[in-house]
This record gives sequence, structure tokens and C-alpha cells, in this order.
Amino acid sequence: MICSSTVNRRRSWGAMIDMGHNLDHEIIAEGVETLEQYQMLQKLGCEMAQGYLLSKPVSADSIAKLLDIKGLNHLISA
Repeated sequence: MICSSTVNRRRSWGAMIDMGHNLDHEIIAEGVETLEQYQMLQKLGCEMAQGYLLSKPVSADSIAKLLDIKGLNHLISA
């Protein structure tokens, strides 16, 4: 059984994601802490996420190294 708070969260997030898409915006979820949250956001059409699930906060100097280690260095501009 899915608890009512999960259903309400899914409805709220879905409505916000739909509104952003209707305004031709890509959606970035902030504060994603669990795999369950991440998977739900993906199912709802969220394009990007940030939060402790993916990485603890890092300094600007450290981000290039972190992206390189994760094989995502193509995401930073030269």
C-alpha cells in the first residue's frame, strides 16, 4: 500500500514539473536525498537533479575533478 503522503508528494511534484514543461523549461530537482525520490522524479519527467544522493556539496574548485572522476567532464565548458 502506498501511503497518502507519497501520493500527495507525487501529485505535487507532477503538477510542478508539468507546469514547468508547459512553460518550455527544463526541470532541475533540488535536494534529492533518496533513490526513491530520484526514481519518482524521473518517472514524472524531471530532466535533472541535485542533492546528497548524487554528491555532498563541493567547492567550485572541486567540481571539475568530481565530474572527471564520474566521467561527466563533458558537462563543463572549456
